[in-house]
Amino acid sequence: MVRFLFTTLFALATYSSFAQSTVDFDTYASETDNDLTNRFHGSYDFHQAADGGVTGGCIILNEATSPPSMSENLAVYNDSVPIRMTKLKASVDFRYGSPGDRDYDGVKIVVSAIKGDGTEAHDWISVSYNPYEKEVMVASEGSGSIASNPFNLFYGDWYRLELEIEKDTMPAPDTVKYIGKLYSLGYDGSVPPVLWVTVPSNIFWGMSDFFDKDYRVVVGISGNTTGGVSRIDNFNLETTVPDETTSLRDEEKKDFILMPNYCSGNTLQIASQSESTVEYFIYSLDGRQSSNGSFSGNTNVDVSKLANGNYLIRFVDRKGIVSMKRLTIGR
Repeated sequence: MVRFLFTTLFALATYSSFAQSTVDFDTYASETDNDLTNRFHGSYDFHQAADGGVTGGCIILNEATSPPSMSENLAVYNDSVPIRMTKLKASVDFRYGSPGDRDYDGVKIVVSAIKGDGTEAHDWISVSYNPYEKEVMVASEGSGSIASNPFNLFYGDWYRLELEIEKDTMPAPDTVKYIGKLYSLGYDGSVPPVLWVTVPSNIFWGMSDFFDKDYRVVVGISGNTTGGVSRIDNFNLETTVPDETTSLRDEEKKDFILMPNYCSGNTLQIASQSESTVEYFIYSLDGRQSSNGSFSGNTNVDVSKLANGNYLIRFVDRKGIVSMKRLTIGR
């Protein structure tokens, strides 16, 4: 099950947007038709179960005598992050195992930049909890790693691992600040998050592929065996994209024209200046996705099933460049 939330701030006819996407792993039809198989891809040695999670289903980590490294055991979220964002926050809930379980590597969130040819760029940042070392660690390609002091978790309790990445202008305009956190969620995962551990903020030195290049940014989750960490649930991703007039270079701005932007019928015409295929997503103001599709050039969109009201349309081209338009439907 996937939920989206958009909060749009308008000032002087410009805006920035906040987007939130959550996968709770509660949708399960079969071993090959569920949230994990439909919303993630990659080579990973774990599976989704129909129950055992906080509110329903969850990811079960497969037991292995010699578990693969977490870098080789990664489920990558299908939705790419828009380029030229200013902030990203990703989190995942996990259940600590039982006494006697092997303490192999636990759970990790990895954020990577991907080039246009599909290969991984230089930049990556991760946060992980390692039951063997009993520590939370943040690491990056450019700045090494930093870890918390060792501490013990309670067997059978749920916890939340979080990674926050933000574009920074200090000490230089081409740096990134990132921080890792661990929250306690109680025995059944329903307790409001209580911050347990914060790994001090670190600085990624040098040019950032996450914010300053035409690379896609992907987020993945990883874990090993039933030792230490036994279950994973509730993947959450939040991004902030700045005002499109300042976040995109002039030559990259692609305008989209809605005809009309006040729609009194059942068909909406969209004219695009983008030469590539464009995806569109229509959201009501309460954050629910109402429609989506893709097109190249100009297209007609059937809006007959949309109720009267105000909507936001989000356009994303193949480079990840984002544009937002307002739409009002009144019949």
